[in-house]
Amino acid sequence: MKQKKDPKKEIESAHYLIESILKIDHTNCQLIHLKQLLSVLLWKITEANGKYNLRYVSKGVLVRMQKIKIIHEHVYEREKLINDLISGKKTIQKILENAVACLVTVEEAELLSKVDKKLDGWERYYAARITVFDKQTLGKKISFDKK
Repeated sequence: MKQKKDPKKEIESAHYLIESILKIDHTNCQLIHLKQLLSVLLWKITEANGKYNLRYVSKGVLVRMQKIKIIHEHVYEREKLINDLISGKKTIQKILENAVACLVTVEEAELLSKVDKKLDGWERYYAARITVFDKQTLGKKISFDKK
């Protein structure tokens, strides 16, 4: 019998493991292995509620009536999150706050792949002109206003 996942426990477990992995001495570890472990744990965080049951969803996904291909897209790119975690320049908690995903269409994912690589997070969506809604706030549109 498959046990139902508790999203909160999934996230807490992944956070704990990331913190534990980053505390150990890495002199005998291959960097690629460290990055792969962190990548898997970031996936665990963003998929805690299910791969396609995400808080954020693009307008392109919402307005499609026919069946379309959708993608679980990491708002803040995993590679950058991993590099930030390894560098230790920011707190682990601050970095993991950016471990969020958004459902986008294949076409929108293509647009995101073409934005300036210096951009990250919601700035990428703004540059690609992708409208995003937050299901937690009853579908309120995400504001990309600069603060």
